[in-house]
Amino acid sequence: KMASALGGFAMGLVVGGLAAWGVYCTHNKGNTKFEGNSEKKRQIKGEIVVVVGSTNPCKADACKRAFERVYPDKKIIVVPVKATSGVSDQPMCDEETLKGATRRAEHAAEVYQKSNQLAPAHFSVGLEGGLNESYWKTLECHAWMCVRDLQTKKNSLARTASFSIPKKVEELIRNEGKELGEADDIVFKRKESKKGQGTVGILTNDLIPRAKYYEHAIILALVPFINPHLY
Repeated sequence: KMASALGGFAMGLVVGGLAAWGVYCTHNKGNTKFEGNSEKKRQIKGEIVVVVGSTNPCKADACKRAFERVYPDKKIIVVPVKATSGVSDQPMCDEETLKGATRRAEHAAEVYQKSNQLAPAHFSVGLEGGLNESYWKTLECHAWMCVRDLQTKKNSLARTASFSIPKKVEELIRNEGKELGEADDIVFKRKESKKGQGTVGILTNDLIPRAKYYEHAIILALVPFINPHLY
C-alpha cells in the first residue's frame, strides 16, 4: 500500500524526461556496500523513504545509490519533488550554494508532508551545484549536499570536491549571465547536459559521472546518522 501511494504521488510530481527515467530510479545495487557501524546506526524498520528536492533524474539517482550503500539491507524509495532553493539559479559562491542545498532539503520535506495519505518519509535531501572564485580568480565548480533527518529535524551537510571550469564556459557565465548547464551545452554542443553527465562527466570523460560525484558527498552528509553515538 505504501509503495502504491508513493507511486501515485511521485507520478504527479515528475516532469519531462523524468517519467521515462522512472519514479524510483531503480538500478542494481551491485556488490559495493557501505558498512558503517551497524549496531549504532539509526535503526529503521522496513523501507526507507527519501524525498529529494529535485526532479533531475541524475540527482535522484545519486541519492538512491548513496542510501543503498549506507543501508544495504533496506529497500530505498526515492521520491523526487519540486523544491525551491531560495537562491539564484546559478549560485556564485560557497555560502549561497550551501544555503540552496539546505533550503531544498527543508522545502522538499514540507512539500511531501503536505501531501495526503502518504507514509512518513525518513529523510529529505537537497543538492545544489554552484560556482566560486578560486585563489587564482578563476571559477571553480562544486556542490553542497544537505541531508535532513525528518524524525529529529537535524540537518547534515557535506561538500563535493571542486574543479576548475574551462575558460570559454567561464566567459559565458561571467559575460552573458549563462548558467553552468547552459554554457556547457553551448561550448560542448550538448543538450541538457545538466540532466546527464554534467560538467564533471564531460571534463573527466565520464571517469567521474555526475551521479557518482554527488553520491560520495551524500554518503559523507549521512555520516552523523550512520554514527549518531559520535554526534
